[in-house]
Amino acid sequence: MCIIAVCEDRFLTKEEIDNCFKQNSDGAGFSWREGGKNHYIKGIMSIDKFHRLYEEFKKKKILPHIVHFRTATTGGVVDNLTHPFIVSKDSPVSKLSWSGEDPLLFHNGAINGWQKDLLKFYMGLAKKIPAGNWSDSRFMAILVH
Repeated sequence: MCIIAVCEDRFLTKEEIDNCFKQNSDGAGFSWREGGKNHYIKGIMSIDKFHRLYEEFKKKKILPHIVHFRTATTGGVVDNLTHPFIVSKDSPVSKLSWSGEDPLLFHNGAINGWQKDLLKFYMGLAKKIPAGNWSDSRFMAILVH
């Protein structure tokens, strides 16, 4: 299962990051709120890149923030299925960094049968399924919207 770290009053240590990435090595992402907007960086597929980006982020001293380490239970190991997801009508996955007013969703777990539910959902709306890679978490972000 994925790991979600809610960092309210401190940053993750190097050891914590190493342990989390070792256990959940299918990519990572983190988000924060600044200037009245939500922001994220995701699609981080190597521990070295994560350390580099997180060290730059720490210099800004932004707390709180949320970090997600992914285990690819659905959708495969691809950068744009790392978390978070934008809670919106199509939850676009093409953006590996983003800033905006929409809420963000992190998910820990797996939803069985989500593909059938996805088809039923869009058939019921009589709309085309949005393009891009899919996982249960992306579908959940659309449902929450």
